[in-house]
Amino acid sequence: MSAAPPTLAGLQAAFAAAVIDGDAGFLGCIEPGGALPPAARLQVYADAYRARLADTLADTHGHTERYLGEDGFRELALAYVGSCVPGHYSLRWYGAGFPGWLATNCPDDPEVAELARLDAALRSAFDSADAAPLQPGDLAGLGAEDWERAVFVLHPAFQLLELRHNTVAIWQALEMSEPPPQPAALPRPVDLLVWRRGWQPHFRSLVPEEARMLAALHAGLAFGRVCEELARSAAPGTEVAVLAGAWLRRWLAEELLVALR
Repeated sequence: MSAAPPTLAGLQAAFAAAVIDGDAGFLGCIEPGGALPPAARLQVYADAYRARLADTLADTHGHTERYLGEDGFRELALAYVGSCVPGHYSLRWYGAGFPGWLATNCPDDPEVAELARLDAALRSAFDSADAAPLQPGDLAGLGAEDWERAVFVLHPAFQLLELRHNTVAIWQALEMSEPPPQPAALPRPVDLLVWRRGWQPHFRSLVPEEARMLAALHAGLAFGRVCEELARSAAPGTEVAVLAGAWLRRWLAEELLVALR
């Protein structure tokens, strides 16, 4: 009695195992003939699969590739590809763990992982959902109690990154096609705001107080509560109302706030 022919799903699973894991079981499904033997023909697909994923990482992490050089980046990208199978049908989401992988696998060059995090954050900001910015006139009718209870919604692109090295200076030099400075640890960590204004991703450094305020707003705390927290942590003599008001005006101008609840 002859064996039942393989199903389409079975063939697809066997082909994926051959391409991704090097499983030789699929070779028997390949008809002989042609210029290349079955194993070499299958290897074409395996190589193309890895190359496409490495290209995806390079596309998302352009400044990181420039910093490492094409060959150096390719070596790391292919190593990551070998350890991380895509979990989504869209390549857009491949490489989410790449910066963390770099942090583990390049411990002597921590600025590389930070540079990749910044690259990825800017790409994520570019792709984030659209949201109409809040306008100053939207706040004109708020009374004192309204300000206490007001909950500001941040743009979907909002992200906070903590950097411990001169990664921003490296990124900016690469952006200008200039030689990057030597990597160096910062005297203290710096919080970096990443968001999108209109169609353009942006980033800027924050003082610790502004970073804490934005993190609290992002967590859904009411503006009054956020100001109370600022008053408790600010240096003596700080005019909290003046400082919070100045930041609020800046966030509106930067199109960082998109709704009021």
